[in-house]
Amino acid sequence: MAPSKASAQKTSRKRRRSESGETAMASTAGPSTAAPETGSQSNKKQKTKTAVIPPWTDIPEWETGRCPLLEMPVEILDKIFSEESHLRPQDHLAFSGTCRAIRKAYTEAVWKAMVSPYTTSYSERAIVNRIFSTALLTEASSESATEDGAAPSSQTQQSPKKGKSKAVMTHRELIVQMINYSQNLSTTEAKAKYKLTDKELLTLPFTARRNPYKRNGPPMRSFKDSRVYALAMRVHGGSLGHDAHLKKLAQRAAKTHATKTKNGTLPVRKSRPEAHIGLAMMMMLPLFLSSMYDDEDDYDDYDGVVDPEENY
Repeated sequence: MAPSKASAQKTSRKRRRSESGETAMASTAGPSTAAPETGSQSNKKQKTKTAVIPPWTDIPEWETGRCPLLEMPVEILDKIFSEESHLRPQDHLAFSGTCRAIRKAYTEAVWKAMVSPYTTSYSERAIVNRIFSTALLTEASSESATEDGAAPSSQTQQSPKKGKSKAVMTHRELIVQMINYSQNLSTTEAKAKYKLTDKELLTLPFTARRNPYKRNGPPMRSFKDSRVYALAMRVHGGSLGHDAHLKKLAQRAAKTHATKTKNGTLPVRKSRPEAHIGLAMMMMLPLFLSSMYDDEDDYDDYDGVVDPEENY
């Protein structure tokens, strides 16, 4: 046998033995277990921000057809819903939808005084402070007129004449339009204006728009001002509760500021160098302009004739 063939047979036998040994080791070791993957895939679930707005607790539920508020004297109702309560037309519009008797008290004159307080006279604006007493007097006068046989005056608006493309909008409809098309607020503006949290704002519907400050950043949430205001009134307990909440936050901020000032931990803002450069340029501008205008005095004695003997 040639030596080359013998060496080839030896190498082939060694390969077979190594392969058989590897298979035996794999069979004795059992099934292979893959190493846990680490990296981008995380097993942690993202926490979703949820908040449950508590329902109203100061409004009783009634089963009869008459609202319990109508059992109160009209003087107290006038005091509650006067201008001293700092209520918006949005609040009056929501309250007028409580029942039919309250809706009758909010006449067109009341809505007019709320929409345009600067174009109405003082006597017309005074009706906002006596909404229910005025409605009671109007109801009594209409009942006496019907008993005498006279026809009651109709407060409904007449239909527009032919040829008009659009009906005349009442002041109540104008308030509804103002609420529906109220100002849009971002999340930061809503939190700063009405002192709400992120969880509370997520309970409201919003519209997403592109972030103008970060091109590839997450979209910004835009909320209606009327909806954010209604949520703030509900969370803080009405208009008076909202005012008390703002005062409490202001007192807390003042106390924190005083404590940091006393301990010397109040952060000091560093002035930007660009501001100093701009201020210096603004201060140098009047001097530069004055130097330009001072050169005009050299031309006062010039008569237009050039002296050839004068050396320049």
